[in-house]
Amino acid sequence: MSANNATPTSSNSLGSNSPSVTSSGTDDIQYLLYLEALRRFRDDETNIKRQVDEKNRQYLEAKEEYLQLYSKYVKLTTLAATRCALLTDNHLPSAKISEADKEIAAIAHKLSSGDVIETINASEVEECKTKLAACEKHDNLKKLCDELAESKATVRAVQSSTETVEATIETATLQSLDYFVEEVGRRN
Repeated sequence: MSANNATPTSSNSLGSNSPSVTSSGTDDIQYLLYLEALRRFRDDETNIKRQVDEKNRQYLEAKEEYLQLYSKYVKLTTLAATRCALLTDNHLPSAKISEADKEIAAIAHKLSSGDVIETINASEVEECKTKLAACEKHDNLKKLCDELAESKATVRAVQSSTETVEATIETATLQSLDYFVEEVGRRN
């Protein structure tokens, strides 16, 4: 292809002072051959790009189909494994059940007797109790928030009224000044 990309030179027709018909004709033929090779090269390049795009599209379709099938396979495998597990181990051993009952009874006894507090750091328990007591003092927090919202609404209403009054006073002042200017103009 590198031979096809080489541009023909017209050094024979430009370099000689008397161009002959045959050298000019061969230069034209070489130029036409070059143009035809360039056209074929571009056509081949376009065809290759089209083929690559088509193969890429086919690859993406195959990949999507593979991912869908793989997802189905994973789901089926999970369901099959779950079914096998349920079929083989449908009863828990009674030893595990009685052991779990003993552990639950021990935990319930510790919670009801207060032994759990002894295993936790006493200062942390007191700190937690203090924080809980502080939270109980703020039961009226919602009421305070509502009052704050009402106060903000009142402030906005007062600001709006103040702006309206100021605009009215300004308009009235300008009208009275215009009136006095007209009166002074009539007297003169």
